[in-house]
Amino acid sequence: NYVFSSNNKVGENFPSPYTKKSIDNVLASTQKNLNEWVTVKANVKDDFKRFHNFILFTLLLLMFQLLFR
Repeated sequence: NYVFSSNNKVGENFPSPYTKKSIDNVLASTQKNLNEWVTVKANVKDDFKRFHNFILFTLLLLMFQLLFR
């Protein structure tokens, strides 16, 4: 999910507090643009690859560690 945040920096991401299977990605923040209109762009394809490849890599690493204890 792309989110607007008042207390996180742009580019930070974290598990969504509302769903178990989604990640919130901060696109805009009031830290630099308080009371201003903000236009944002996101490369959904690149973000999808980044988050899902990270999850896949993490799972593979955990499986490797469990198999070769």
